[in-house]
Amino acid sequence: MQVFDQASFDEWQKITDKCEYATFFHTPVWSKIFVETYPKMRIATIKFVFGDGSVVVLPLVKIKKRMGLFNSYLSNAAGTYGGWISEKDLSERQINEIIKWINKNLKNLTWRINPFDEKLRDVNIPNTQKDFTQYLDLKQGFNSIHKLWTKGHSSAVRKARKARKEGVLIKQASLWEDWQKYFEIYQDSIKRWGSSVSSKYPIELFKNLFQEQSENIKLWLAYFEEKPIAGSLCFYHNYHVVYWHGAALKNYFSKKPSNLLQYEIIKNACENNYWWYDFNSSGGHEGVMRFKKSFGAKILKTNIFRNKSFFYKLLRK
Repeated sequence: MQVFDQASFDEWQKITDKCEYATFFHTPVWSKIFVETYPKMRIATIKFVFGDGSVVVLPLVKIKKRMGLFNSYLSNAAGTYGGWISEKDLSERQINEIIKWINKNLKNLTWRINPFDEKLRDVNIPNTQKDFTQYLDLKQGFNSIHKLWTKGHSSAVRKARKARKEGVLIKQASLWEDWQKYFEIYQDSIKRWGSSVSSKYPIELFKNLFQEQSENIKLWLAYFEEKPIAGSLCFYHNYHVVYWHGAALKNYFSKKPSNLLQYEIIKNACENNYWWYDFNSSGGHEGVMRFKKSFGAKILKTNIFRNKSFFYKLLRK
């Protein structure tokens, strides 16, 4: 196995496009957006080449800290799915070689293992803790999926659809002004969530996402009386759709905009032949998990790998 300390964006993108289990979080665009947003981040993606011609890319971002002694790595940014991607199926021996190299060479790495890579589900990887996502198998079709929704949730969607006739509309954001209004909704939600909020993103991140003008980045908005009242930010890649970010104005909860948004997004994903709708991790928030479960979402187990250096552990004592 040969190891190279960089991969060109073109090669990286080409492999991501041909890797069945790759998600938007594995694309160079995702890493690029975070490096542009956070000055202390750098792209540190690694490439492995095996004797049989298999080329493997490991998306990484590096965070510079304390004179370089406590640099850390993420695979990938914002706690999203990371790990390697490859055009070819990897053998057990190749997988174990990569894991061995990671464990030895990437200290202070946090890696959320991609649950859509079936070959990794039964691999014993050291230094991991259990995690999960919630998802829908879209291959069964929208009608079958809709039948799995709870009565309470189906009722909420019916109410939302009725409200739509009274002025609630779902549209995809197209202008920066739309994204700015969504950010205002997000700021309002942060105030409501208070200390329970698990992350706070600056407006620069949303601006960088918007400026990509990518068909794989879609901000869905719910409007009432021509005013955005809720939104869902989703990413699309190959067969995978992921609901990454959402927010809503409390004063309009009775209109059920979040329910209607999910209804339209899931229906659209089915119509466009995606395989998986990924609700993503819920950060331990029970209410969020229940909301996702009401759509018939199943649990898909994964793990988070953390490989802390001796100095990092010493500092934390």
